[in-house]
Amino acid sequence: MSGVIYQDESPYLLSATSSTGLGIKFSVVEGNATVNGTQLIINGSGGIKVRAYQEGTEIYASAEVIATTVVPASYKVSGLITKPTNVGLGSGLVKLFYEKGGLAKSGQVTNGVYSISQVRPGRYVLQVVPTGSEDALVFPAYYNGALLNKDATVITVDGDVTVSMELPGKQVNANEAKGPGQIKGKVVGSGSGGRFIVGRIVEGVGLSDVPVYLLDTSEKVLKTVKTDKDGLFEFRELVTGSYKLALDVVGASLANTAASITLTPQNPILEVSAVIGEKDGQPVVGLEVLVITGLEGDKQELRVYPNPFREELVVEYVGKEGNPIEFRLLDMNGREVIKEEKSYSVSARYRIEVKEKDLPQGMYILEILQSNRRALLKVVRR
Repeated sequence: MSGVIYQDESPYLLSATSSTGLGIKFSVVEGNATVNGTQLIINGSGGIKVRAYQEGTEIYASAEVIATTVVPASYKVSGLITKPTNVGLGSGLVKLFYEKGGLAKSGQVTNGVYSISQVRPGRYVLQVVPTGSEDALVFPAYYNGALLNKDATVITVDGDVTVSMELPGKQVNANEAKGPGQIKGKVVGSGSGGRFIVGRIVEGVGLSDVPVYLLDTSEKVLKTVKTDKDGLFEFRELVTGSYKLALDVVGASLANTAASITLTPQNPILEVSAVIGEKDGQPVVGLEVLVITGLEGDKQELRVYPNPFREELVVEYVGKEGNPIEFRLLDMNGREVIKEEKSYSVSARYRIEVKEKDLPQGMYILEILQSNRRALLKVVRR
């Protein structure tokens, strides 16, 4: 039994071994807890003593051992969430993150009120995500009204805490310029097996209600959307220009969770794949951007492997029948290092040889051109 057990770990599974093979029973000797079979039901904070024992037989004597643990106090975080009209938020999610990253607790906002119980002592960042029709009216925000977590006020929980705030309203501009730009993508969790094949998620369970931010180049928030039940999101009718797309993940710097992107008349559509995970208690975000151009609804199937590569790249690409396809490998300064043109293949598989000995290891951009279609993908030579 662990020396410290938190109240939110209840029921706690008890275990013990015996060299005799006889059954072991448990009971609470002291403390605010009960036992149900092998489960320790914690009813409050303080010290707990648990007795593990086996009854004797004609062959074996009875035996017991006493183990102790401490249950620290836990607290409640509650409050009122309002809109700029001073009316309570009709519906939403409230998320409590550890200061260094990772979701600690979550709950619901109903008619402006929320309450999260059994919160461990510590420092947290609180985020509110509006849901339903409220999403069109107010931004998701961190306490106290910050749009990005880098600007959030950290909450210290060492007793019951009341945390209330007003969410910033979305400004409706009837004269807002609209354009042909689209950014669409998917967010999955790495714990569900999420992984990439060059810019596209091929596995993983989508994460719902994750805010995705569109920023200008000075990192001012322009728009937000949140992922649906399948982890999908989309920005539409964007004017061409330079932006930053960010998954604002608590505990990770914006530099590691944002991608600089440019929408042009020639390349107005972007696909974004993101995998959110955790390593050594810290959040890890993988973000890949794929440029797609072509006729609306003309889906391009694309796969590139191996990546990283050594001397050859295999591209599986369903292009337009009959038209040649051009492949260009560019360094990160945009300099062309390899160029090959291939005739259309019914098999949709093309091999790009990269045998130049003086081509350094590192990251490159593979550009694929066919008629009015263009795709850009990151690849790595090792």
